[in-house]
Amino acid sequence: KMFVCNIVDEYISQNKTIDVPSELNKVILDIKHVEEMILKSEIGIQWRKSLITPQNISQKNQSQAILLKEKGNSFFQKNQYIHAINCYTQALMFLSSQDENQQKESSIVYCNRSLSQYRLGNINIAMEDIEISLKLNNMNAKAHFRKAEYLIKLDDITEAKKSLQIANEMANLTNNKNLIKEIEKTNLQLSSNIFKEKKVLFSEKKELENEKEREKDLDLDINLKSMNVNINNDNIKGRYLITKSSLKTGSIIINESPICFVRPTISSSSINKQQQQQ
Repeated sequence: KMFVCNIVDEYISQNKTIDVPSELNKVILDIKHVEEMILKSEIGIQWRKSLITPQNISQKNQSQAILLKEKGNSFFQKNQYIHAINCYTQALMFLSSQDENQQKESSIVYCNRSLSQYRLGNINIAMEDIEISLKLNNMNAKAHFRKAEYLIKLDDITEAKKSLQIANEMANLTNNKNLIKEIEKTNLQLSSNIFKEKKVLFSEKKELENEKEREKDLDLDINLKSMNVNINNDNIKGRYLITKSSLKTGSIIINESPICFVRPTISSSSINKQQQQQ
């Protein structure tokens, strides 16, 4: 534009008439010729490579996202979970949900962020992130494993087993040996916990039965007292009952399970004394 204006000014100063459209066409042709020469040159080729295109923007954004993810991982290793969450959140802002590769990367970032939330005790938020992670990439074995961990924490053992099974299948497909070991370890712990729970339930059941027996003994003791009957025990007669009042024929005085005991040893001299007394 400046070039055309200069030509017009020059013609006006010389009191000449000018056909602006024809002069403008000449300028445009000159510019196109120069552009073609530049683009064919080495400098022009380098310049075209440096142009910002949608593909370049996407690649740069993904690179930035990976850097932020790695920074978040570093904070996570230091147990700085809040800083890790901030980095993961920033990383997600650079990733597109339209690109397949970036979807997989987003799935990883969501999975990492969910674990940070879990470590902070935010189990529900962690579960929300892991569901998004699986929605973005259902083949993410680590996400299935994390979901199983959270379900165990929520005492949903049935669903946890399903997630562990899926995680194991995915890990075997990719030959992820470290994850396979983690899954096996979790399965063993889960089986052990179920066994312990059964053992506790059995122990509680046994204790309840013992409690009922003690209550029966207490009831028996009350019944005996109400009937003026006492249970005595000594080395001579052993265990016996004494009643302080008349009992009706057929009255049930005591009802208990058989017991086993060792009878006290009695010396021959004490037996002779007893016979003499009789």
